[in-house]
Amino acid sequence: MVNRADQAMIPRRLLGALANDLIRSSWFTISGQEPTAVSQATLCAWLARHEPQALYGARWLLYCKDWLRLQLTGKVGTDITDAGASFTGFATRNYEPRLLQVLGLGDDLMDRLPQLKGSAEVVGAVTREAAAVTGLPAGTPVVAGCHDVHAAAVGMGGIDFRQVSLIAGTFSINQVMTNTPTLDPRWQVRASVLDDRYLAMSTSPASATSLEWLIERLAPELIELASAQRRTPSEIALEEAAAVMDGPSRVFFQPFFYGSPTGKETGAVLAGLRGWHSRGHVVRALLEGVVFNHRWHVDALRSGFAIQPPARLGGGAARSPLWSQLFADALRIPVEIVDTEETGARGAAVLAGTGIGVYASIPAGVANTVRVVRRHEPHSASARQWTRPTPPSRRSPRGWCWPTPRSGNRSSRAPPRTAQASSDSQFAGAGATGRAGRHRLPLSTAAGHQLWTTRR
Repeated sequence: MVNRADQAMIPRRLLGALANDLIRSSWFTISGQEPTAVSQATLCAWLARHEPQALYGARWLLYCKDWLRLQLTGKVGTDITDAGASFTGFATRNYEPRLLQVLGLGDDLMDRLPQLKGSAEVVGAVTREAAAVTGLPAGTPVVAGCHDVHAAAVGMGGIDFRQVSLIAGTFSINQVMTNTPTLDPRWQVRASVLDDRYLAMSTSPASATSLEWLIERLAPELIELASAQRRTPSEIALEEAAAVMDGPSRVFFQPFFYGSPTGKETGAVLAGLRGWHSRGHVVRALLEGVVFNHRWHVDALRSGFAIQPPARLGGGAARSPLWSQLFADALRIPVEIVDTEETGARGAAVLAGTGIGVYASIPAGVANTVRVVRRHEPHSASARQWTRPTPPSRRSPRGWCWPTPRSGNRSSRAPPRTAQASSDSQFAGAGATGRAGRHRLPLSTAAGHQLWTTRR
């Protein structure tokens, strides 16, 4: 038998074996992204090799929302944003048989891919059987819906050209809406819910969920204390961090418990602790480490797109004014918070309203529903601290940590700090900027210094 830990690694092993072949076979230039361990393409390739009866015995390959649609309406289908994660071309907005051929899946799998519809398109109605189970009125229209981060961009109003939307939750999601499908291994280019736009997203599984890990594993007493005070453990942890925000602490944190932008070799790191540091200093370093990871992604996007501030922030970090301010300081652009914590659910509602004619268009739905309730301007003093140079330091035993000065010569593999392009530029292929794993990665420091890590 295979235990759960081994099961989680199976797609990653396959991914490592396929990645180079896929890129050489034009997967990247056709799909607009590199394959990931969680994509339908990678999972199907594994099933084809190890459990072909499960794959080819299925009639349809559906995403979660599409299975729900099938149960509600009896109709099969998906939308371009979910399908765009695997077997579609970003330019054609349709299935590409060449991508299946690269995986060795064969043309017969094309018959198992559901029909594509627009995200706001009505695709059926609630059946009597579904109405009896769910309590929904029979005949209620059902729209196709979309991928969760696309819905979040709609729900926080991040649909204008060159506008950045950030989601700080389980994943570090950093995305910009564009009409130019610029390709780079550091981000994915996918068709958006709007026919004339693409969503370029730079992501890694390393964001606000790191705070949950810290509380559950290292500070479980906060859970009991929060219950007694009728608060959340995160609120108490954030208060402890706020109490030590003034002045340097020199505690460093990399939030890579579950993965990083540079690959599986980079893990989480907590360094620089001294006897006088408190739990608040550790939480502060964690907050800054998460923010620096988002900054790495945003800096990558800045190298290919002329980003137009302000940025919109959602996810768990958006609930905290302290954490939201750190985003503004580190990114050096204003950050806005909208009037709902469930931006994905609101985005889905906007699509539904557009589909049945309540809103004339998706932009009209956004204009009617999204309101900014908080705006964080970059604090000049804090912004200077976050980019202040550090003196040379001795190399660590594993050789992963090096300070980078604020100015001067830097490795050409490091992502730029600010956008240099005056307009969206187009360049195709992995050779334009190099492999994602070769870019240096910022390591947080509560002292306000910027450090970078790089894979050996």
